[in-house]
Amino acid sequence: MSPAPADAPPTTFTFADGESMSRDSDIGWGDGFGHDPGWARDESQSSPGRWTYVNTAGTCTAAFRMGRLGDAGDMNDRQASAALVAVSLQEDLRSFDDVAQDGRFFLNQLGNSWVEHSQFTITINDTSYFTAARAFVKADYDVSVFVTCRGEDISSVANEVLSKNVVTIDLE
Repeated sequence: MSPAPADAPPTTFTFADGESMSRDSDIGWGDGFGHDPGWARDESQSSPGRWTYVNTAGTCTAAFRMGRLGDAGDMNDRQASAALVAVSLQEDLRSFDDVAQDGRFFLNQLGNSWVEHSQFTITINDTSYFTAARAFVKADYDVSVFVTCRGEDISSVANEVLSKNVVTIDLE
């Protein structure tokens, strides 16, 4: 899949589009914080398929994951994506069905292309959490990000995280 030209109408890789994928589809994260002066990689929180950045103020972290999805049972991409959000929040999956909201990641390059995901935001006392995940059931893969902030506006930080880091999909 190639990105839409800047003057083209927006395109979206929907949850239903995941049905067209194969196990050979190449999915991943484009690392938009690698050279961003506002974020530094926290190597102590990194492992294969997982990495974390901390903002320069030290008030927020963005933890990224990509890897094999595993057994999704009979779930479709939307259901499995919502389940990933619930798992990242350590919530009971049965009580989470109606809480996750649809959102979107930038797809391949910044521009007019998107990929649908599930997301959730909550603030408890002075700490806010944002999580977004996309499961690709047919490809047996998923990508997710978990943002935590203390004393910061989670909406603006989550927007920055999502606007600077893209999901890459190559169906060939």
